[in-house]
Amino acid sequence: MGWTPLELAALVMGVSLAAVGAVGGWEVTRQRRQKQALGDALAATEAITAALSEEALFLSAVLESVDTGIVMNDAQGRVRLVNARFEVLFGVRGSELIGRPHGFLRDALADGFADPSAFRDAAERFYSAEERPPGSVRTPGERAPDEAELVRKEPTRRVLLYSVVPVLQGEQQVGTLEIYRDVTAQRDAEEAQHKLMLQLEARATTDALTGLKNRRAANEALALELVRAQRYERSLAVVLFDIDHFKKVNDELGHDVGDRVLSEFGHVLAGCARGTDIVARWGGEEFLVILTETDEAGAHAFGDRVRAALAAKRPLDERPVTCSGGIGVRKKEDAADALIKRADERLYEAKRGGRDRVV
Repeated sequence: MGWTPLELAALVMGVSLAAVGAVGGWEVTRQRRQKQALGDALAATEAITAALSEEALFLSAVLESVDTGIVMNDAQGRVRLVNARFEVLFGVRGSELIGRPHGFLRDALADGFADPSAFRDAAERFYSAEERPPGSVRTPGERAPDEAELVRKEPTRRVLLYSVVPVLQGEQQVGTLEIYRDVTAQRDAEEAQHKLMLQLEARATTDALTGLKNRRAANEALALELVRAQRYERSLAVVLFDIDHFKKVNDELGHDVGDRVLSEFGHVLAGCARGTDIVARWGGEEFLVILTETDEAGAHAFGDRVRAALAAKRPLDERPVTCSGGIGVRKKEDAADALIKRADERLYEAKRGGRDRVV
């Protein structure tokens, strides 16, 4: 059937209204989806921000808890971060350093080191080095190839291992870390241990009463001097001394006085000896002197000097103190025992001959 003009107009208007309604619904849906996407993006951004903030807090906590001074510089060489340990080590406030160039920091710290130039040179070396030696696994206090050991004298004495390492993002350097490891405790412990070892060694080789070498040390020294004399065909002599009538001193005046006599005689021997000679307490009232590059005549002259010096010293005002000596001169291929035995035999000859003499 045919459409009347009125019916046709009504149909067109209805279709138009339906089309407008459909378009309006689609626009509402689109806006809803945009809002949802925006909300999801905001939520994701907040999550990322929270994660980054948590990571930053964690990193900050780590930097503040380590027992190492750390300064972080950016790619332009400006200070961006200073941890608490650095502030303690150097007596500075990190907030006053932020934004400063690392060159300013280096100059500001230099005067606090025992050797300021060493610190400046180390910093210059680290910053100018195109290739730095690789770091290595080490025990606490051990110095790595890429560290410089420096002594900080202010505000308190500290031994620091200083290094500079690059901060990389991929292959691009975005900054540097200046690291100051405090090894003062380790160095103090090492120094104390070294002193203890020296003390133990001294006790093992030194006579406690006179401060001279003991018999053990004298034997070791004589063995070395014999090897040297034989190798270079040089003369070598020993003189074995004994304080005359020393037993009477102990019996009549007491062991304290006897100890004083022994100590004074040790001083006499040391005063007559040269820097290359070796003076030792051999045992009891016997003393041994090793005379390097000395022949029999020289050894005899030395013995007479000792006798004269002892007489002048007069360790006992009320009575004279004298000594006897026996000389042993090195023979070819001599052993230490043979040399000492000859000196001992000559010593007994001196005593049998009336004492106060050198044979």
